[in-house]
Amino acid sequence: MSAAGSASLDAVLATDELAKRPAREPDLGRENLALLQLAVEMGHPSRHLLQRVVEVTLDLCGAGSAGLSILEHRDGKERFRWHAVAGSLRDTLWSMAPIVTSATWAS
Repeated sequence: MSAAGSASLDAVLATDELAKRPAREPDLGRENLALLQLAVEMGHPSRHLLQRVVEVTLDLCGAGSAGLSILEHRDGKERFRWHAVAGSLRDTLWSMAPIVTSATWAS
């Protein structure tokens, strides 16, 4: 993580690795259970829904980390802030990344 509390793009980007991974067979039972867990979570007033989404995602994908960032506008700048993180990068929770880092790999 950089000095300003932002995670570097290299710390979270693994696009090249995705192309190398073999496809998994669907596990419909686990997927159904995950959707049921999220539906139950949505039925309660909860500030933890986003965290639950990334935890379920981490489990279903067998990933090392999962996260959800939301675009924020502050001081005339746009930044992504990690609102939910699970796995090995959980320490990046609430850190920010400038929007240009996202646009760099998304294009």
